[in-house]
Amino acid sequence: MSGSALLFSLAALALLGVVFWALLQKRIQKTSQGSHVNLDFLINEIKIYIKNTYPNIVIDYQKIEKIKSKNQLLAEDILIVEDIVMQFAVQDIDITPKYYVSKDQLWSTYEEYAIPQKNKTPKDFLKRKELAIRQYGSACGRCGQKLTFSNAMTYFHKPLEEGGTYHFENIAVLCSDCNKVLTSSEDKSKIISMLNIYDYLINKINH
Repeated sequence: MSGSALLFSLAALALLGVVFWALLQKRIQKTSQGSHVNLDFLINEIKIYIKNTYPNIVIDYQKIEKIKSKNQLLAEDILIVEDIVMQFAVQDIDITPKYYVSKDQLWSTYEEYAIPQKNKTPKDFLKRKELAIRQYGSACGRCGQKLTFSNAMTYFHKPLEEGGTYHFENIAVLCSDCNKVLTSSEDKSKIISMLNIYDYLINKINH
């Protein structure tokens, strides 16, 4: 092959390389823009879900914006979910009830059964739970999620083993997630994947 032919071949290969690189960059940019739109849509859906389901929880979405990178991949989606659930878990929220049971709603054995007996749940505990749910407006005392009698969990401000009682002032009502957050001795980063909110948001990014 002559020198001029070799130079022509090299120039043609270089030109093809430039064209291929330009097409590749355009494809990457298009994919990134599409993913960006999808991620923004996901974040907006999450905002609506958090506001409607957990009205007491305040999420700092500015932190979420920092997680978004140039290449919007599934990994970023997962990081965003983890950050939101971590914010859910670490928030310090007053779980004092919105309402209090009036004395005329109490019964004759209220005081007697309010004092814990060893390894025994009070005979009237379900009645105490029902009224405690009313105290909290049928919602979780921490996140504000709506509750029913069957999925509401009782939480004692002062644990029974530390001298707490079954008086209404000592009984809070929580959802299962908030109960885990407040009762687990594990670091919050280790329990977020066990929460229902985590499962729900992970399912959102997988569909």
